Amino acid sequence: MITIAPRKKIILIGDSITQYAMESGGWGTLLSTLYCGKADVLNRGMSGYTTYMALQAIPQFISNHDTFSNDCDTLVIVMFGANDAALENISKQHVPLQTFISNYETIFKCIQSQGNSITVIAMTPPPLHTQQWKEHCCNTFGEQVVNRTMEMTLQYATALKQWCTQHSIICVDLWEQKEAWNSRQVFVDGLHLSKQGNEMVYLQLLQTIKTTLPQWNPTTMSLAHPYWKDVLQ
Repeated sequence: MITIAPRKKIILIGDSITQYAMESGGWGTLLSTLYCGKADVLNRGMSGYTTYMALQAIPQFISNHDTFSNDCDTLVIVMFGANDAALENISKQHVPLQTFISNYETIFKCIQSQGNSITVIAMTPPPLHTQQWKEHCCNTFGEQVVNRTMEMTLQYATALKQWCTQHSIICVDLWEQKEAWNSRQVFVDGLHLSKQGNEMVYLQLLQTIKTTLPQWNPTTMSLAHPYWKDVLQ
């Protein structure tokens, strides 16, 4: 008799950097391939969303029962901030810094309330290439004023990391290798990631998982199904 264990879940929640993570070479796709047979990777990235918008969406993910469940271990990776950090008076997406942190706290409490089998970690918004993004907005949308800067995004990333430290929450700080993000090659437009940029996110996320969450280390995790030779015995 074959016994199939409840399949663990890894849920990605965020903005376009998360939504596009399931494209070819995306960090979500790389994660899904790595955990194949051990955990299902579910993408709940929402392009253009801020933490304010996420507060309205996440409870619906929960009530629809298609994302969260209590019958399996679940790792949730939350990454917002790229849109929250849009410049005030220029972009309607802007969310004030303190509100951003307050929203993050509410998001975490909402997810954590679903049971002890859920582990939630945060990932900072990655750096951006301000000049490359400015050129993209000008050439694509005819916008002459830049609506995002690396300096502003850094403020949000720093505040998030500090909040995580204060509350003993695991945080993947994508700014640890800031110099590597100075290259245009890691972006497709200065904001969204190329395959190279996606790989950087993937590698840093994986390193954090292996060092802080040994039960989610893909190298040592068991398959959810028995090995085929064991079934034949």
